[in-house]
Amino acid sequence: MTISRYIAFRHLRSKHTFGFISFTTLLSIIGLMLGVASLNIISSFSSGFSDRIQKKLSDIDGHIRIKKYAHSQDPALSWQEYVTIQDSLQTLPEIETAIPYIEKRAMVRKKNSTEGILLYGVPDSSLIPVFHLDEFISAGSLEFTAGDQLILGSRLAEELGLQINSSVIIFDLEKTVFENSLSARRFIVTGIIKTGFSEYDKIIAFIPLRSAQEFFIPDNGVTGIIANFQHPDRIAEIDEQILGKIGSYPYITSTWLERHATLFNWLNIYDLPIKLVMIFITLVAIFNISSTLWMIISEKTRDIGILKTIGFSSGHIRNIFLTEGFVIGLAGASLGLAGSVIFLALQVKYKFISLSSDVYFLEYLPVHWSVENIALYPAVALFLSLAASYIPCLKAKNIQPSEAVRYE
Repeated sequence: MTISRYIAFRHLRSKHTFGFISFTTLLSIIGLMLGVASLNIISSFSSGFSDRIQKKLSDIDGHIRIKKYAHSQDPALSWQEYVTIQDSLQTLPEIETAIPYIEKRAMVRKKNSTEGILLYGVPDSSLIPVFHLDEFISAGSLEFTAGDQLILGSRLAEELGLQINSSVIIFDLEKTVFENSLSARRFIVTGIIKTGFSEYDKIIAFIPLRSAQEFFIPDNGVTGIIANFQHPDRIAEIDEQILGKIGSYPYITSTWLERHATLFNWLNIYDLPIKLVMIFITLVAIFNISSTLWMIISEKTRDIGILKTIGFSSGHIRNIFLTEGFVIGLAGASLGLAGSVIFLALQVKYKFISLSSDVYFLEYLPVHWSVENIALYPAVALFLSLAASYIPCLKAKNIQPSEAVRYE
């Protein structure tokens, strides 16, 4: 250990003439600890919440949907069009699945209870690899063994009083409204899913693709294609590649990000005010470190003069107080890092911070572990602590020995 570091540690451990200096040193460490811990915890919760919401939405909705423009003469894709587009998609290296689907607004009735639903007709083989319904199944099974089977959301089942093997009637609303005709079909509930998104669980339902074609679209037509890819974070780039393959008219694509743009805009800004408050707390703590060093230097003016008299250079004096500032900053940042890691680990294990799934789409706050979230804020806080320590060090460096010991 160098002499400068030795003196710095002696200064920190020694009793000060003004007890307030020791108190402000402790406050600086505590303030920095709270600021760093809060920023780490907020960032980890924010990233975890955003990642989980994005994964859920991309799983349920699919990554990209391809349809015809609504004002086209025939808004449904023919089976030949589906095959042609799918062949084009297969040339993209990142594609995982591409399935036909039918999407219709319908009405489901059980005795005297009626609810509007968003009905999807999909192949049986797509329920798990495309929609990942195995992650949300709460009752029944995810297999369509017959054409009259139905999988629906938990809130919808609850409001209609439905259970597995319950029988319901589904009405085609478009034919009722636009053609003034009644088209209905009986289905049996074989699966109930709970996504955590109350709006989805209240309206979403799945039936076999063949039944949906017979019920809604003749001649084996489909509403469009749902395609999933290996890297959904590159969805904008992939979207452009798809349009380059199939052409921009009469087809239109929509990504899961575009369909939920409002929600993701909210996710990007909802934690900003809280982070700003925590950043200000951290800056106040760093300012306290500078103030504490300034008071220590004022108290130790005579000692600084003696050190310079016996041969200590201005650089040595500066290093003594920079070391003190570094130690205070390191203590606060390290305690904040340790505290935040322990808190987050407890949340991962016990999930003691719960949420209302009706409001926040999740039952508890998820944690996202990353080096950036965990290490960035302590490192920045330590760097700023050193920068703040440099200002009072200039005062110590410029103290003249003759002035410091004149009245001793």
